[in-house]
Amino acid sequence: MTGILLRKELKERVRSLKAPGILFLFFAVGLVAPLITVLSPYFLLLVQDEEVKKMLRPVLSDPTLQMGLVQYVKLLGFIPFTVVLLSMDSFAGERASGVMEYECSFPIERSNILYVKLMADGLILLFGVLLCALGCFIITLFLPGELHYPGFLAVHGLLYLFLIFLMAVMTYAGLLVRSIPVVASVGFVGYLFLRGFAAIPTIGPYTPGGLFSAAMALATAQDPIEIEWCIGLSTLFIVILIFSSKLKLQTMEI
Repeated sequence: MTGILLRKELKERVRSLKAPGILFLFFAVGLVAPLITVLSPYFLLLVQDEEVKKMLRPVLSDPTLQMGLVQYVKLLGFIPFTVVLLSMDSFAGERASGVMEYECSFPIERSNILYVKLMADGLILLFGVLLCALGCFIITLFLPGELHYPGFLAVHGLLYLFLIFLMAVMTYAGLLVRSIPVVASVGFVGYLFLRGFAAIPTIGPYTPGGLFSAAMALATAQDPIEIEWCIGLSTLFIVILIFSSKLKLQTMEI
């Protein structure tokens, strides 16, 4: 029954074009940032003002792999908004439409329904991160420099962990309220709050938002600060959120 529900969830996300659209966005982000770096010398040719051209020449005339990776990681800051689009109606929308009541009528534990939805969204996000990495890798082949593969993989591992954390937050929010706009607002505001919180030097590196700072450090060949604590605490928060969502789903009136 769990396998049937998982196929249903994945088919529904494909049928609604949610999954294809999100995967396309991931791949586009992976291509665009390093591609801009590759094309930067040609952008310089479009500048007519000699003073402006002289000022931009040191930055645009000699693109490198590191420059492409830095721009890529900066653009990754938009990726978490795809989690909002993916997860905002996973529970709130189905509760409001009555689909959740139908699913709970199956001879299956409610916790399994939760796990299936998390697995479906998690798989889509995993494929998205892989496509994002693939797009970036293809373009970086045209930039001078040697790609540090362990660091490159670690950047995407940190990104995926942060996306799973945000997905867990929105899942719990969807079990608390039936309003899709409210759940979406939780995702948007929560993400911005986490990024702002991560900027606080004393506690930022220990928060889930610090995963982005660690990814930026890895992309620029630096040693991230307290990355072990950041990964460990983020994983702990994910487990707590999923466990809390399980308890809420088991005791709530559909």
